[in-house]
Amino acid sequence: MANKEGFNHNNLDIVFKLHKTQRYIDIMNKVEDDLDPIYTYTSIMKELEDFDHVLINRKKSSETGSVLKDDSKYHQMVLECNTLLGDIEKEIGNVHNFIRDECRLKFPELESQVHDPFLYARAVKYTGNHVYFPSIKRRLPEEVFQKVFQACDLVLTLDTSKNKLLEYVTRRMVYVAPNLCGVVGREVAAKLMVAAGSLESLADMPASDVQLLGTENNISLLSSHYSNKFGVAYIEETDVFKTARRDMKMLVSRHLAEKSVIAARIDSARDDPSGSYGRTCLQEFRNKNIDLF
Repeated sequence: MANKEGFNHNNLDIVFKLHKTQRYIDIMNKVEDDLDPIYTYTSIMKELEDFDHVLINRKKSSETGSVLKDDSKYHQMVLECNTLLGDIEKEIGNVHNFIRDECRLKFPELESQVHDPFLYARAVKYTGNHVYFPSIKRRLPEEVFQKVFQACDLVLTLDTSKNKLLEYVTRRMVYVAPNLCGVVGREVAAKLMVAAGSLESLADMPASDVQLLGTENNISLLSSHYSNKFGVAYIEETDVFKTARRDMKMLVSRHLAEKSVIAARIDSARDDPSGSYGRTCLQEFRNKNIDLF
Protein backbone atom coordinates (compact mmCIF):
# COMPACT_ATOMS: atom_id res chain seq x y z
CA MET A 1 0.00 0.00 0.00
CA ALA A 2 1.22 3.45 -0.80
CA ASN A 3 2.39 5.35 2.25
CA LYS A 4 0.74 8.76 2.32
CA GLU A 5 3.44 10.38 4.44
CA GLY A 6 6.23 9.09 2.21
CA PHE A 7 4.39 9.79 -1.01
CA ASN A 8 4.91 13.57 -1.16
CA HIS A 9 2.90 13.68 -4.42
CA ASN A 10 5.88 12.60 -6.48
CA ASN A 11 5.65 10.65 -9.73
CA LEU A 12 2.87 8.08 -9.33
CA ASP A 13 4.75 5.64 -11.56
CA ILE A 14 7.44 5.32 -8.88
CA VAL A 15 4.90 4.04 -6.36
CA PHE A 16 2.39 2.28 -8.61
CA LYS A 17 4.47 0.57 -11.28
CA LEU A 18 2.63 -2.61 -12.24
CA HIS A 19 1.33 -1.09 -15.50
CA LYS A 20 4.91 -0.18 -16.46
CA THR A 21 6.37 -3.66 -15.96
CA GLN A 22 7.39 -5.67 -19.01
CA ARG A 23 5.28 -8.63 -17.86
CA TYR A 24 2.14 -6.48 -17.78
CA ILE A 25 2.90 -4.93 -21.16
CA ASP A 26 3.68 -8.27 -22.85
CA ILE A 27 0.58 -10.05 -21.53
CA MET A 28 -1.73 -7.15 -22.37
CA ASN A 29 -0.29 -6.91 -25.90
CA LYS A 30 -1.03 -10.61 -26.47
CA VAL A 31 -4.52 -10.29 -25.04
CA GLU A 32 -5.35 -7.17 -27.05
CA ASP A 33 -4.12 -8.81 -30.26
CA ASP A 34 -6.41 -11.75 -29.57
CA LEU A 35 -9.38 -9.50 -28.77
CA ASP A 36 -8.83 -7.22 -31.76
CA PRO A 37 -12.33 -6.17 -32.94
CA ILE A 38 -11.13 -6.17 -36.57
CA TYR A 39 -11.62 -9.92 -36.73
CA THR A 40 -11.42 -10.83 -40.42
CA TYR A 41 -13.03 -13.87 -42.00
CA THR A 42 -9.58 -15.40 -42.45
CA SER A 43 -8.66 -15.07 -38.78
CA ILE A 44 -12.01 -16.53 -37.69
CA MET A 45 -11.55 -19.52 -39.97
CA LYS A 46 -7.99 -19.97 -38.71
CA GLU A 47 -9.21 -20.13 -35.11
CA LEU A 48 -11.91 -22.65 -36.06
CA GLU A 49 -9.30 -24.76 -37.84
CA ASP A 50 -7.05 -24.60 -34.77
CA PHE A 51 -9.91 -25.71 -32.56
CA ASP A 52 -10.84 -28.57 -34.92
CA HIS A 53 -7.19 -29.62 -34.87
CA VAL A 54 -7.23 -29.69 -31.08
CA LEU A 55 -10.44 -31.77 -30.98
CA ILE A 56 -9.16 -34.26 -33.56
CA ASN A 57 -5.91 -34.81 -31.69
CA ARG A 58 -7.20 -34.77 -28.11
CA LYS A 59 -8.23 -38.41 -28.23
CA LYS A 60 -4.74 -39.39 -29.35
CA SER A 61 -3.26 -37.16 -26.64
CA SER A 62 -5.49 -38.74 -24.00
CA GLU A 63 -4.39 -42.24 -25.00
CA THR A 64 -0.69 -41.39 -24.84
CA GLY A 65 -0.95 -39.26 -21.70
CA SER A 66 0.74 -36.33 -23.44
CA VAL A 67 -0.37 -32.70 -23.42
CA LEU A 68 -1.17 -31.08 -26.74
CA LYS A 69 1.00 -28.14 -27.70
CA ASP A 70 -2.06 -25.97 -28.43
CA ASP A 71 -3.65 -26.87 -25.09
CA SER A 72 -0.38 -26.22 -23.26
CA LYS A 73 -0.01 -22.82 -24.96
CA TYR A 74 -3.51 -21.65 -24.07
CA HIS A 75 -3.30 -23.12 -20.58
CA GLN A 76 -0.05 -21.27 -19.83
CA MET A 77 -1.46 -18.00 -21.16
CA VAL A 78 -4.60 -18.35 -19.05
CA LEU A 79 -2.46 -19.03 -15.98
CA GLU A 80 -0.43 -15.89 -16.68
CA CYS A 81 -3.60 -13.86 -17.15
CA ASN A 82 -5.02 -15.24 -13.93
CA THR A 83 -1.90 -14.22 -11.99
CA LEU A 84 -1.92 -10.76 -13.55
CA LEU A 85 -5.60 -10.37 -12.64
CA GLY A 86 -4.71 -10.83 -8.98
CA ASP A 87 -1.85 -8.32 -9.24
CA ILE A 88 -4.09 -5.78 -10.95
CA GLU A 89 -6.73 -6.14 -8.24
CA LYS A 90 -4.11 -5.43 -5.55
CA GLU A 91 -2.77 -2.44 -7.47
CA ILE A 92 -6.26 -1.02 -7.93
CA GLY A 93 -6.79 -1.35 -4.19
CA ASN A 94 -3.55 0.48 -3.42
CA VAL A 95 -4.27 3.32 -5.86
CA HIS A 96 -7.83 3.58 -4.53
CA ASN A 97 -6.51 3.92 -0.99
CA PHE A 98 -4.31 6.83 -2.09
CA ILE A 99 -7.21 8.57 -3.86
CA ARG A 100 -9.53 8.02 -0.91
CA ASP A 101 -7.00 9.29 1.64
CA GLU A 102 -6.33 12.45 -0.34
CA CYS A 103 -10.01 13.11 -1.01
CA ARG A 104 -11.37 12.32 2.44
CA LEU A 105 -11.55 16.00 3.52
CA LYS A 106 -12.80 17.15 0.12
CA PHE A 107 -15.46 14.41 -0.25
CA PRO A 108 -16.27 13.38 3.35
CA GLU A 109 -19.44 11.47 2.33
CA LEU A 110 -18.19 9.79 -0.84
CA GLU A 111 -16.24 7.05 0.93
CA SER A 112 -19.34 5.71 2.70
CA GLN A 113 -21.52 5.96 -0.39
CA VAL A 114 -19.23 4.56 -3.12
CA HIS A 115 -17.20 1.45 -2.29
CA ASP A 116 -16.19 0.28 -5.75
CA PRO A 117 -12.76 1.74 -6.73
CA PHE A 118 -13.82 2.16 -10.38
CA LEU A 119 -16.99 4.09 -9.51
CA TYR A 120 -15.14 6.11 -6.86
CA ALA A 121 -12.50 7.20 -9.39
CA ARG A 122 -15.19 8.16 -11.91
CA ALA A 123 -17.02 10.20 -9.27
CA VAL A 124 -13.86 12.10 -8.33
CA LYS A 125 -13.10 12.83 -11.99
CA TYR A 126 -16.68 13.94 -12.63
CA THR A 127 -16.84 16.41 -9.73
CA GLY A 128 -13.37 17.79 -10.34
CA ASN A 129 -11.75 20.21 -7.91
CA HIS A 130 -14.81 22.42 -7.51
CA VAL A 131 -16.85 23.42 -4.47
CA TYR A 132 -20.28 23.97 -6.01
CA PHE A 133 -21.46 20.48 -5.03
CA PRO A 134 -23.16 20.49 -1.59
CA SER A 135 -21.14 17.50 -0.36
CA ILE A 136 -17.78 19.09 -1.26
CA LYS A 137 -16.35 20.94 1.72
CA ARG A 138 -13.07 22.25 0.33
CA ARG A 139 -10.76 22.39 -2.66
CA LEU A 140 -7.56 20.40 -2.80
CA PRO A 141 -4.26 22.14 -3.60
CA GLU A 142 -3.97 22.06 -7.39
CA GLU A 143 -0.75 20.02 -7.32
CA VAL A 144 -2.39 17.42 -5.09
CA PHE A 145 -5.54 17.26 -7.18
CA GLN A 146 -3.54 16.74 -10.38
CA LYS A 147 -1.95 13.67 -8.78
CA VAL A 148 -5.37 12.46 -7.61
CA PHE A 149 -6.73 12.98 -11.14
CA GLN A 150 -3.78 11.01 -12.53
CA ALA A 151 -4.42 8.24 -10.01
CA CYS A 152 -8.09 8.10 -11.07
CA ASP A 153 -7.00 7.65 -14.69
CA LEU A 154 -4.72 4.82 -13.55
CA VAL A 155 -7.61 3.05 -11.80
CA LEU A 156 -9.72 3.32 -14.95
CA THR A 157 -6.85 2.01 -17.09
CA LEU A 158 -6.22 -0.94 -14.78
CA ASP A 159 -9.93 -1.72 -14.68
CA THR A 160 -10.03 -1.77 -18.50
CA SER A 161 -7.06 -4.15 -18.54
CA LYS A 162 -8.79 -6.36 -15.97
CA ASN A 163 -11.90 -6.59 -18.12
CA LYS A 164 -9.86 -7.52 -21.21
CA LEU A 165 -8.07 -10.25 -19.26
CA LEU A 166 -11.38 -11.64 -18.03
CA GLU A 167 -12.76 -11.67 -21.56
CA TYR A 168 -9.65 -13.48 -22.83
CA VAL A 169 -9.85 -16.09 -20.06
CA THR A 170 -13.53 -16.68 -20.87
CA ARG A 171 -12.75 -17.21 -24.57
CA ARG A 172 -9.96 -19.69 -23.88
CA MET A 173 -11.68 -21.75 -21.20
CA VAL A 174 -12.76 -24.36 -23.75
CA TYR A 175 -9.07 -25.14 -24.35
CA VAL A 176 -8.03 -25.03 -20.69
CA ALA A 177 -11.02 -26.65 -18.99
CA PRO A 178 -13.24 -28.39 -21.56
CA ASN A 179 -15.00 -30.57 -18.97
CA LEU A 180 -15.72 -27.67 -16.62
CA CYS A 181 -17.13 -25.76 -19.60
CA GLY A 182 -19.29 -28.77 -20.41
CA VAL A 183 -20.81 -28.69 -16.93
CA VAL A 184 -21.41 -24.96 -16.39
CA GLY A 185 -20.59 -23.20 -19.67
CA ARG A 186 -17.58 -21.06 -20.64
CA GLU A 187 -18.48 -17.84 -18.88
CA VAL A 188 -19.39 -19.43 -15.54
CA ALA A 189 -16.34 -21.71 -15.81
CA ALA A 190 -14.10 -18.65 -16.19
CA LYS A 191 -15.75 -16.95 -13.22
CA LEU A 192 -15.30 -20.01 -11.01
CA MET A 193 -11.65 -20.45 -11.97
CA VAL A 194 -10.75 -16.77 -11.49
CA ALA A 195 -12.61 -16.58 -8.17
CA ALA A 196 -10.87 -19.75 -6.94
CA GLY A 197 -7.46 -18.46 -8.06
CA SER A 198 -6.64 -21.26 -10.49
CA LEU A 199 -8.07 -24.44 -11.99
CA GLU A 200 -6.05 -26.50 -9.51
CA SER A 201 -7.38 -24.48 -6.57
CA LEU A 202 -10.92 -25.00 -7.82
CA ALA A 203 -10.26 -28.74 -8.07
CA ASP A 204 -9.18 -28.80 -4.41
CA MET A 205 -12.18 -26.85 -3.09
CA PRO A 206 -15.08 -28.52 -1.29
CA ALA A 207 -18.24 -28.46 -3.39
CA SER A 208 -19.97 -26.45 -0.65
CA ASP A 209 -17.42 -23.66 -1.14
CA VAL A 210 -17.81 -23.75 -4.91
CA GLN A 211 -21.53 -23.15 -4.41
CA LEU A 212 -20.69 -19.86 -2.67
CA LEU A 213 -18.26 -18.48 -5.25
CA GLY A 214 -19.68 -15.21 -6.54
CA THR A 215 -21.44 -14.23 -3.33
CA GLU A 216 -20.51 -11.16 -1.26
CA ASN A 217 -17.02 -12.30 -0.23
CA ASN A 218 -15.94 -13.32 -3.74
CA ILE A 219 -17.22 -10.72 -6.19
CA SER A 220 -14.65 -7.91 -6.01
CA LEU A 221 -12.46 -9.13 -8.86
CA LEU A 222 -15.29 -9.71 -11.30
CA SER A 223 -18.07 -7.34 -10.29
CA SER A 224 -17.25 -4.52 -12.73
CA HIS A 225 -16.95 -6.87 -15.72
CA TYR A 226 -19.78 -9.33 -15.29
CA SER A 227 -23.37 -8.42 -14.56
CA ASN A 228 -23.45 -10.52 -11.41
CA LYS A 229 -26.24 -9.63 -9.00
CA PHE A 230 -24.81 -8.83 -5.54
CA GLY A 231 -24.80 -11.96 -3.43
CA VAL A 232 -25.73 -14.36 -6.26
CA ALA A 233 -23.44 -17.35 -6.73
CA TYR A 234 -21.94 -18.00 -10.16
CA ILE A 235 -23.42 -21.53 -10.19
CA GLU A 236 -26.85 -19.87 -10.19
CA GLU A 237 -26.06 -18.22 -13.53
CA THR A 238 -25.96 -21.54 -15.39
CA ASP A 239 -28.79 -22.41 -17.76
CA VAL A 240 -29.57 -25.64 -15.94
CA PHE A 241 -30.00 -23.80 -12.63
CA LYS A 242 -32.19 -21.10 -14.17
CA THR A 243 -34.51 -23.65 -15.75
CA ALA A 244 -34.85 -25.77 -12.59
CA ARG A 245 -38.03 -25.68 -10.55
CA ARG A 246 -37.89 -23.18 -7.70
CA ASP A 247 -38.12 -25.83 -4.99
CA MET A 248 -35.36 -27.88 -6.68
CA LYS A 249 -32.80 -25.14 -7.26
CA MET A 250 -30.75 -25.96 -4.15
CA LEU A 251 -30.42 -29.59 -5.24
CA VAL A 252 -29.36 -28.52 -8.73
CA SER A 253 -26.85 -26.04 -7.32
CA ARG A 254 -25.28 -28.72 -5.11
CA HIS A 255 -25.08 -31.17 -8.02
CA LEU A 256 -23.46 -28.58 -10.32
CA ALA A 257 -20.90 -27.66 -7.66
CA GLU A 258 -19.98 -31.32 -7.10
CA LYS A 259 -19.67 -31.99 -10.84
CA SER A 260 -17.67 -28.77 -11.31
CA VAL A 261 -15.09 -29.94 -8.77
CA ILE A 262 -14.79 -33.34 -10.48
CA ALA A 263 -14.54 -31.67 -13.90
CA ALA A 264 -11.84 -29.30 -12.62
CA ARG A 265 -9.86 -32.27 -11.30
CA ILE A 266 -10.13 -34.05 -14.64
CA ASP A 267 -9.09 -30.91 -16.53
CA SER A 268 -6.19 -30.26 -14.14
CA ALA A 269 -4.88 -33.78 -14.72
CA ARG A 270 -5.63 -33.58 -18.49
CA ASP A 271 -7.41 -36.93 -18.16
CA ASP A 272 -10.19 -36.15 -20.64
CA PRO A 273 -9.04 -33.47 -23.10
CA SER A 274 -12.10 -34.11 -25.29
CA GLY A 275 -14.40 -32.66 -22.62
CA SER A 276 -16.80 -35.59 -23.00
CA TYR A 277 -17.18 -36.07 -19.24
CA GLY A 278 -18.53 -32.56 -18.74
CA ARG A 279 -20.99 -32.74 -21.61
CA THR A 280 -22.13 -36.27 -20.76
CA CYS A 281 -22.66 -35.80 -17.03
CA LEU A 282 -24.76 -32.69 -17.56
CA GLN A 283 -26.93 -34.39 -20.19
CA GLU A 284 -27.35 -37.47 -18.01
CA PHE A 285 -28.39 -35.31 -15.07
CA ARG A 286 -31.04 -33.62 -17.21
CA ASN A 287 -32.32 -36.96 -18.59
CA LYS A 288 -32.50 -38.65 -15.17
CA ASN A 289 -34.11 -35.68 -13.43
CA ILE A 290 -36.66 -34.40 -15.91
CA ASP A 291 -39.05 -33.78 -13.03
CA LEU A 292 -36.68 -31.13 -11.62
CA PHE A 293 -37.26 -28.83 -14.57
